[in-house]
Amino acid sequence: MFPSAHFVYVKRSPGDNINSLIEGWRKPDQFAAWSYDLPETVAIDESRYTRWCFFLSDGWRKYLQSSIEEVCAFQYMAMNEAILEARKTVPTSQWTEICYEDLLQNPVEGFRQAFESAGLAFTKKLEDHCSKVLSNPYNAFSEIRLDKWRDGRNRERIESVLPKINDIAQRMGYEL
Repeated sequence: MFPSAHFVYVKRSPGDNINSLIEGWRKPDQFAAWSYDLPETVAIDESRYTRWCFFLSDGWRKYLQSSIEEVCAFQYMAMNEAILEARKTVPTSQWTEICYEDLLQNPVEGFRQAFESAGLAFTKKLEDHCSKVLSNPYNAFSEIRLDKWRDGRNRERIESVLPKINDIAQRMGYEL
């Protein structure tokens, strides 16, 4: 489809990513506006969530009456599995993989790597912008920091699904 495209895969640790998905599901006006016309009834977490948020992957119907953590673990697995499969079809020279956690620790170097691997100039203006990006996030539900799920309201829910996503997490380079 895009033979000369350069793909940048920003992967994220399972706990923090699932936490963000759960928080996003609490904002259906932002992330479920498209789902009014689904051919199925959504009754996640005993009908606490009645509109599907984010993307639909094969098998989504199995989760219509599941817990929110089960749905978000499914979405995490499905999306990352699809990306890892797609990577097999992309020439190495057109693929860059970076960790979200690295961007949080050093956004300038993380973005520099992404730009340079794609053959793009990382200008002083971009460097200045990246040096301030964490203090002025585009779309953050809460404080930006590593492992915030561990002391957040979703911890027990997330811990209950981590064993189910262990395989994909390891393939992405994360140890649970």
